Amino acid sequence: MKAVVITFDRLPTAVLGCYGNDWIETPNFDGLATESTLYERCYAELVWNGASQPSWWTGRYCFPKPQADWSRFEVFEQFRSAGIRTCCIADADAIPDPELMPPFDELHVIESADKSIRQRMDEVTALVGKRLDALSDDASWLMWLAFPGLSGTPHREFLQVYAEEFEDLEMSPDDAAEIVAELQRLPDPLHGLWELDSHVADVLIAAETSQFDVALGRILAKFRGANPTVIVTAAVGGRFFEVDADGPDRIAEPSSDGLVQSTPSGDETRLHQAADATYGRLCDQLTHVPCLIRASKASRGTRDQTIVQSVDLLPTLASLFEIPATITCDGMSWLGSGTDEVVRRGMAVIGDQAGNRAVRNDEYLFVSSANESIQLYVKPDDVWDIHDESEQAPDDVQRLKERLTAFEQSLLGGLWRGDVFDESHVERRQI
Repeated sequence: MKAVVITFDRLPTAVLGCYGNDWIETPNFDGLATESTLYERCYAELVWNGASQPSWWTGRYCFPKPQADWSRFEVFEQFRSAGIRTCCIADADAIPDPELMPPFDELHVIESADKSIRQRMDEVTALVGKRLDALSDDASWLMWLAFPGLSGTPHREFLQVYAEEFEDLEMSPDDAAEIVAELQRLPDPLHGLWELDSHVADVLIAAETSQFDVALGRILAKFRGANPTVIVTAAVGGRFFEVDADGPDRIAEPSSDGLVQSTPSGDETRLHQAADATYGRLCDQLTHVPCLIRASKASRGTRDQTIVQSVDLLPTLASLFEIPATITCDGMSWLGSGTDEVVRRGMAVIGDQAGNRAVRNDEYLFVSSANESIQLYVKPDDVWDIHDESEQAPDDVQRLKERLTAFEQSLLGGLWRGDVFDESHVERRQI
């Protein structure tokens, strides 16, 4: 058994053709989707930059547990005991505190100082080829490739791809390249991106998405002979494009010291860890992430509507390697463990470092903020999470509050087993 996991810090579903985008060029993501199971409703577990790594690597929810509980890597230890070789190649900007890294047999970090994202991606690709040769003699191996997220700083080559879009904005790719150079000089290019005209920012994100797509294609080509299982996902999504007239032009992005939100008028406001930040942090556009899996146990070219989360990634890998991880993980395998049935969650539970929490199920996005204010958005109708229906549906609010409370209590008492929810929220599906 051989597997490759490719993760991005920030990659919204809205930028990918396989998730419905009709103007950004992503042929490699789209081609992989035709060979994979695409999960339509995959959600982050903890929303701020880089926050999903602990849940990816432990199979555990990171909230409301203390951070000391984020570095329990029993499954990786089981991989090692089973003779499964593990290797991680990571961009320095795509990994958390080293203490939160699992015990990979090999860890290769691509330093980011004074290098463009393209240079770093090229280094990752070159190193993949070298390490793949070294791993070829191992019967079972797992390679994890961790990339940074979109920041609006594409290489000049990819700006040329969108020359017509820049022309519509009365700009040239050279003009855009100067803007990119200015963004790259900032400590956090995303903050600068949000100060730009929204249309210009959108085209920069489109160009960088195409750059990521080309990198994905080169990576997949390296593995063509090995034919491993491939999983692609992201830590957080994002909202980069204009929405309906009755919705906001821009939605806040996570940052270390609060949120920056651009309003329809173009005014910038900093939203600190308060109730106002809840919408920006836990809206669907930020928490909804891509998830593709190409494996012998996964159906090719199918779109799966069941709800999955980042916390399910490690149990899925364990099931692929036939490692009994269920005793140490909160998550559930997307593919089951060799039985004819798979237990599916009926809801996703999402948090952030400010203490805000959200429940996402088939009917609603329910948000409970740290100061006890509540929002309720009807799904799938309210795509942009604009119309708060909490006052109109008090019974549903109470029901979801109780489920969220029971969920958190079960986690603090040990592993979540799903029995805190009634059977209507557990779905069984034939593999």
